[in-house]
Amino acid sequence: IVGAFSCFFVSASFDMNENMQDAYLSIIDLKFNEGIRFIEAEKKQNPNNGLIYLNENYKDFLELIIGEDEQLFDKISSNKSKRLSAIEKCDKTSPYYLYAKAEINLQWAFARLKFQEYFLAAYEIQKAYFLLDQNQKKFPDFHLNKKGMGLLHCLIGSIPENYQWIVNAIGINGGIDKGLNELNELLLLTEQDENYQIYNTELLFLISFLEMNLTIKKSNSQ
Repeated sequence: IVGAFSCFFVSASFDMNENMQDAYLSIIDLKFNEGIRFIEAEKKQNPNNGLIYLNENYKDFLELIIGEDEQLFDKISSNKSKRLSAIEKCDKTSPYYLYAKAEINLQWAFARLKFQEYFLAAYEIQKAYFLLDQNQKKFPDFHLNKKGMGLLHCLIGSIPENYQWIVNAIGINGGIDKGLNELNELLLLTEQDENYQIYNTELLFLISFLEMNLTIKKSNSQ
């Protein structure tokens, strides 16, 4: 898979090479220390690779939504703006450029919903929508956009009504069912196209986590 995916959408500053794939897969498997080792190796070999910042954010994101540690959330929340600033310096012609910025916004929005920071979460969802919408127009064959949109629609469905105006203002219609359908479509693609196979585990995790948490929350609020 290394050759297939790294040649698929590669650029000087977003290289899904072996270190980045190994880091991503380790972090998704919750082997955080192992993932950090691959990230540190990449920092030495290719310090300008923008995927370093996305993989570091995955680690923070998973630690927060699984551990639900509010002190950790307060301690590391400044990482978001640092990573977005670093990505700003990366190759803007790559499909990963807008996608990585959208993912970081979405992952922090997801974490904020856990800690009931609804206003900022809604703002980050709005920001991610604009980034993904732009990326979809530029790179319609970059199917990872669908992962972002699926998560985005699920998260909109879990924002309390009194904060919905923030996302409604730009005309996004969310919904947990709509989002899960999009994620399931991409899950199917990971089983059919080896270029996207690496994302299978993450999608299975996201779908089961969202179904368990958001649908329960929705039924409790009815």
